[in-house]
Amino acid sequence: IMAYLAHQGMLSPGLGLLGFGPVGGAIALAWVTAHRLRLQIHRLQQQNRLCESNLRKNEQWLQQYSQLSPGNFYILVQEPDGQVRFEFMSSAIETIHEVSVEQVLQDASIILNAIHPEDLPTYSAAVLASAATLGTFSLQWRIITPSGQVKWVQGQSQPQRRPNGAIAWYGVVIEITDRKQAEADLQQTEKRHRAILDAIPDLIIRMGRDGTYLDIKPTDAFPMIISAADVGRNIVDLLPLEIARQRLNAAEKVLQSGQMQVFEFSLQVAEELLWEEVRIFPLNPEEVV
Repeated sequence: IMAYLAHQGMLSPGLGLLGFGPVGGAIALAWVTAHRLRLQIHRLQQQNRLCESNLRKNEQWLQQYSQLSPGNFYILVQEPDGQVRFEFMSSAIETIHEVSVEQVLQDASIILNAIHPEDLPTYSAAVLASAATLGTFSLQWRIITPSGQVKWVQGQSQPQRRPNGAIAWYGVVIEITDRKQAEADLQQTEKRHRAILDAIPDLIIRMGRDGTYLDIKPTDAFPMIISAADVGRNIVDLLPLEIARQRLNAAEKVLQSGQMQVFEFSLQVAEELLWEEVRIFPLNPEEVV
């Protein structure tokens, strides 16, 4: 730039290389500024290319992972005017909801309308609370698919407010129908077992290794010292110490052997000496029945 300015006669001869005339100084300053600007633009372009490359890699990873995962990944956006749309939806939606990704991206109401009517109030309340506080949305609810199937799903998402005022939920939904059915079957089994136990006239006690009563099924067949209200208390606090130690030792033998054993104990109840035949079963490594 100095050679160019000297050739054009824009340098002050008396100042040598440092002597710019008014026009030459302005041109030199503009050239330096432009040069710095070009360097900054070049660096920004490199940074942008790097960001775009990382973004493409992240998008590819998300697409590949979402295709392999049974969970349905999504981005749900609520615009400032209240309009709701899905910005992203993974392919698992086709298995869970029985609708295509394209349908959902075009019309978010397809998913929202699939919510079971009995669960819709709870779902709506959870969404409103999440939007108001920007807290995590976490809920289990039922859906009705186009084929008429009723499925249980569990969703969790984290909302973020965007600069334009919109709220975007980044989340995942998984199907938990099998788990819910297993829970229902377990509850039914427990009810059935409880009914069977209630039909047995014997006193049945579930006790921990340390002597804590975990469950008590009373009986009217003979007088009792303990009652159902004693669940959570320890045998040493309810029975005479010597008798409590006998039962604890018997329970320990059963836990160590892993086999049912039969014991006979005497117990004084209301001035009456009772003899008991006690069958003790190991329930797990820390409990007996």
